[in-house]
Amino acid sequence: MKPQILKTLFLASACIASSAFGASIDQVIVRQQWPWSTDIVVEYMLSGVTSPVDIEVEAYSGDVKLNSDVLRNAITGDRYALTKNGPGEFTIDPVKVFGTANVVLPNFRVKLTVSDSPANADEVLYKIFDLKDGSCTDVTRTELLNGKYGSIVTDFGNIGEGYNTSLEDVLIWTGVTNNIEYRTSKLVMRKIPAKNVETKIGSYECQSLTNVNNALRTVSFTNDYYMGVFELTYGQALSLYTNTPGSTVWNTKITMRFTNTVDQYERPMNMSDTFSRNMVSRWPGDASFKKGPFSNNNSTVVGNVRKQTGILGFDLPTEAVWEYACRAGTTNDFNSGLNFTTESDIALLGRTSLESQTGSPSPADSIYYLTSAEGGSAIVGSYRPNAWGLYDMHGNIMEMCLDRYVDDVTGFTGDDPWGPELPEGADKDFYRVGRGGAFYLTGKACYSSGRTNMYGNNSNTSYIGIRLCLTIY
Repeated sequence: MKPQILKTLFLASACIASSAFGASIDQVIVRQQWPWSTDIVVEYMLSGVTSPVDIEVEAYSGDVKLNSDVLRNAITGDRYALTKNGPGEFTIDPVKVFGTANVVLPNFRVKLTVSDSPANADEVLYKIFDLKDGSCTDVTRTELLNGKYGSIVTDFGNIGEGYNTSLEDVLIWTGVTNNIEYRTSKLVMRKIPAKNVETKIGSYECQSLTNVNNALRTVSFTNDYYMGVFELTYGQALSLYTNTPGSTVWNTKITMRFTNTVDQYERPMNMSDTFSRNMVSRWPGDASFKKGPFSNNNSTVVGNVRKQTGILGFDLPTEAVWEYACRAGTTNDFNSGLNFTTESDIALLGRTSLESQTGSPSPADSIYYLTSAEGGSAIVGSYRPNAWGLYDMHGNIMEMCLDRYVDDVTGFTGDDPWGPELPEGADKDFYRVGRGGAFYLTGKACYSSGRTNMYGNNSNTSYIGIRLCLTIY
């Protein structure tokens, strides 16, 4: 029996469009074969290509235009950075578009537009490091747009109601949360375009935090860098230490405080200062430390990941690096582009004391050992991303930065601010800065500009961890 062609549309007059160099789509056929498949096949003829072009797709059910991000994630087939003339095709899964398997679409139509590919089509937006062998897979902008790595979002407003950012270029890989390897045996990092950027960090909106501890100040950056999409997990740490030749850190027997063995590997690793970096007294006084002074230090996370990958640019982020990455084009209390009014406002941004416990935190409390929704840190990727695709930056765990804590930050401005220098003999009294708040704190402690003096950061507490940074020197 031959397939039934329910709808074949010739939309040449509606779909012909050209690029600056004369590339055009000459004809389009849209067909759906039912009941063998609900998929819609779109065939087209591309001509006049002299340089890479993109094909943008608009789809309509009757006169109703479909959401562009939902449509994009329902399409398989190359549509970006095309370099050859001739026939091409892609497939649209209407189940993903309409959310039902009973899809027969007599009123479905498409409009195709051809345009020149942007100059940054081959830009590496994400890096995937295999912690078992140190290898790296580069993920380009074009590969993400062509759906090679799963779902993406290009409109930050589609992440959540009221979400907004000043960034004009948004491309968030939301499919990164669908692969358990990215939370256990592989490390995914997202490029943060910071080179030669001058910006402000500190408290913009919340007057209660406008003081010398959170002073609004101007900083700039010399290099682009990559930030971990997630906080480093127990599973990632275990993969790293098990597979890095000569690693000694696991012999310290630092274990995961959460006892649920089903999903503890996907939760943030409880990370002491000694365990993560362990260079207390000499940073940042020795300038050589900036580019990897302890690459052979097999007793720390940073030392091991440097040795396993062969890249000295790995480290903890400075405060300025962390906040710029967190804000992602926002100047509000949270990286959603929204401000704080009540504790319930951040229920989707990160877990706080509203969801875990009340009263003074104590590591002895049983709540710290839970991994359910009632308390403790959440599985990484549980909360909505910012406009650069970084997850859980508010209220999951406190993320350790390179900088030592001081109350007055007004002096730390300009290019790549690092600080403070440690006074002679004072290193035992200086602790690193914690950023992002934690699950046991209130909402105000989880602001983008919030800073915490991590007293006792050499202990294996359940609310302190790290997010790795990779600077491109």
